Amino acid sequence: MPTPPDDIGPFYRPRPPPLLQKCPVCRGTYRRHHLIVRGRVLSDDCKTPLPYTVIEVWQADQLGRYDTALDLRGYFHTDRNGYYEFTTVRPGNYRIRGYRPAHIHFYIPSQKGHRGVFTQMYFSGDPFLGRNDTCQKCNSHRRDLHVTMYTDCDRVGFCMDYVWFPIILARGSGVSTLETEVLQRRRQMTRVFMQQRRSSPVAWQDVLLPRRAASSLRIHNYMRSPRIAPRIEYDMGPYQQYYTRHRDRYNGPNNFWFSSREPSYDMYMYYK
Repeated sequence: MPTPPDDIGPFYRPRPPPLLQKCPVCRGTYRRHHLIVRGRVLSDDCKTPLPYTVIEVWQADQLGRYDTALDLRGYFHTDRNGYYEFTTVRPGNYRIRGYRPAHIHFYIPSQKGHRGVFTQMYFSGDPFLGRNDTCQKCNSHRRDLHVTMYTDCDRVGFCMDYVWFPIILARGSGVSTLETEVLQRRRQMTRVFMQQRRSSPVAWQDVLLPRRAASSLRIHNYMRSPRIAPRIEYDMGPYQQYYTRHRDRYNGPNNFWFSSREPSYDMYMYYK
């Protein structure tokens, strides 16, 4: 069964820095909080490894504080057999009206004929899992997102915690998030093709957008006045930014060309 999606949260930042799979951790600052996360990315048959898959991670520190800059976030690739490993610190619980269980965010983009996913890894035994999670829409109750920590100490008494977190990707295209899964079940989503115009090579991705946004796009396609083409926020996985209608590049009611505030994310959309 594919790894279930989970809430993206407010602290995701596109284009994080590279993260070494065995990065050094300061023993003085994070003593007794070291954590090695290991896992494997597989296809939905649970046997076929997905080599060189991109994985993005971000998390809070041991006190539950998020750094909105570049600390405790980054990306890396699986090896040729689909395995990954990185060293970090055990995240702490943080408070938003109540407490969230300790977790690490994962994002695997759509690649190699498989759907991407935004998900979270939780720790078994956390008292704030499930019903005690202040984020009631989150999937902290899902046992397939829980990991068990094991501790290993060296001869001088320096200890590290280890967890194993496998990731199963469904075949297909697009990105699964908690929000898109809910909207899709309610039949409030429509499907589009997205092209990153300035990527090299040009990449197509099949994504889902809320129907309300799609209806707005269809209306705006016929509005020639730029002052009545408002900004719309799309639910498109990693591209959760505000986009404005740039100009019509092709004729037809189903073709749209948008330009974001980030020039590298101009994209052409075609509705099925």
